[in-house]
Amino acid sequence: MTADDTLLRVADIVRTTFKDPNAVVTTETTADDVNGWDSLTHSVFLMSIERAFGIRFVPAEVIDLENVGDLIRAIDARLSTDRKP
Repeated sequence: MTADDTLLRVADIVRTTFKDPNAVVTTETTADDVNGWDSLTHSVFLMSIERAFGIRFVPAEVIDLENVGDLIRAIDARLSTDRKP
């Protein structure tokens, strides 16, 4: 899976979680760019990400995420780590 593939999946999850089918999601997208993205929906969003990608984050992995690009890198790192024998 490439970072572009991850972005497409994350964008779909953003649109579903925040009920905005027209949301434009890029690597630079932040919570401030999405209507309804607050601390509660952030938790729901992260749980949806974990479920969709079959991963679990620890708080240290997500506490300093500043934008969707950071999230994509965290997802890809977690997927890479989880697949090692």
